[in-house]
Amino acid sequence: MSKVLQLHVVPDTAASSDDLTDGLELDTLLGGKQHLKFRRSKKDAVKIDAPGGEKSKPALLLKPDVAACKTVVHVIDTVLVPDT
Repeated sequence: MSKVLQLHVVPDTAASSDDLTDGLELDTLLGGKQHLKFRRSKKDAVKIDAPGGEKSKPALLLKPDVAACKTVVHVIDTVLVPDT
């Protein structure tokens, strides 16, 4: 469970949804090659690919830019699964 939670945290970054550009890759608290890749559609929807391959479907950004304790939270529609 710890690895799943760490995959959902990008340390030292308070990126607004405007910063989540198409093709952007951000390292997660899990480290290694466990990064998140962002895709932006023509309709401006943001999808997030995790390194879990087939185990982890892309997440859709549902509620962006929620302020929380000197950082930003983005609500997504699924749990991201780390690569094993």
